[in-house]
Amino acid sequence: MTEDRGRLRVLVLMGAAGLLALVLVGRLLYWQVAQHTHLALVAARLHQTTVTLPATRGSILDRGGNPLAFDTPVYDVFAAPDQIPVGERAAEAARLAPLLGQDQAKLLGSLSQPLKFEYLARRVEKDAADRIDALHLAGIGRESSVRRTYIPGDGGAG
Repeated sequence: MTEDRGRLRVLVLMGAAGLLALVLVGRLLYWQVAQHTHLALVAARLHQTTVTLPATRGSILDRGGNPLAFDTPVYDVFAAPDQIPVGERAAEAARLAPLLGQDQAKLLGSLSQPLKFEYLARRVEKDAADRIDALHLAGIGRESSVRRTYIPGDGGAG
């Protein structure tokens, strides 16, 4: 009788282990087969990003060494709206509007977006970007860029 109990115990434990193995195999099949397409799209979004690197252009000089065209440093001003406290958004928009030459209501709309990144203005002059940095506003930053500047000529051929 004790031998039958021992056998029964072993059979129950083997059955439980087999059932657990069957559940694990079922879950693996679910994730690897049924959810494959969804998980592949999520992974692609996380791992594939496109970064465009701007080309650096040189200056164009005339035969006398005078510049005809050159790159001028400018800045793109951006916000991280999720890092700006809700109570400070209107004040930040009021302080940024005159420096960016934009409508305060439009800026407040941009700062109120549920985004992690939003461009506020592109190609802002250096002095305006420096004044924005001096304000030390939460969630506001700048990114350097360049603008091509051409010196007007007389239009005639020499």
